[in-house]
Amino acid sequence: MPDDNSVRILYMEDDIGLANLFREKLVDIGYEVDIAANGEEGLLMYENGSYDIVAVDNDMPRFNGLEVIKKLNEMKNPPATIMITGMGSENLAVEAMKFGASDYIVKDIDGGYLTLFPLIIESVLSQQQLADDKRKSEEALKWELEVSKTMAELAGTLIRIESIENISSFILEHAMRLSESKLGFVGYIDPETGHLITTTLTKNIWDACKVPKKDIASKEFPGLWGWVLKYKKPLLTN
Repeated sequence: MPDDNSVRILYMEDDIGLANLFREKLVDIGYEVDIAANGEEGLLMYENGSYDIVAVDNDMPRFNGLEVIKKLNEMKNPPATIMITGMGSENLAVEAMKFGASDYIVKDIDGGYLTLFPLIIESVLSQQQLADDKRKSEEALKWELEVSKTMAELAGTLIRIESIENISSFILEHAMRLSESKLGFVGYIDPETGHLITTTLTKNIWDACKVPKKDIASKEFPGLWGWVLKYKKPLLTN
């Protein structure tokens, strides 16, 4: 049984009696269910709400189920959808799958599909979890490849840079790019004067940057710089 409010379902159904039976069945299990009386209302509710699954009856006014699924899958982050069709409409269900429906179920006269529906939901949620896990793995791999590429570029470029000031700025810029940061700091101790030379890099747009520099002539360096220089350890902050 799912935790309270852990899964939100939007059900588009113009038959209020069936809609209430559907909601009662799933609420008893632990899902949260909202009802839309037609496709137009359902699309508006989805755009203004947050739902894990959208179930659509095909025979609705103001956009039928197939039209709703088409419109949902044209959105940036389409939801998992379940098509509900009448007896003898299996071909329509298959067509809905082609347009992005996650699964479908056929209504029967005795209402047995309401008993099967929780199993369909669990199946769709499992598919969704697998898809999310795959997407996260792909994103992690992409990021690792980007890091490897950047490190290779750094290694090749640093060999050719002679100025420590240019080296520190170059490293900071690439570190900010990898971390998608808009603000970064880098500092080094001038070996001749013992001063802390700091560079602040800000980028509202990656093409435009400002690099103000500051020379701190103090043995007791302030803030985070002082802590790092005193203890000679990395410091992770928020």
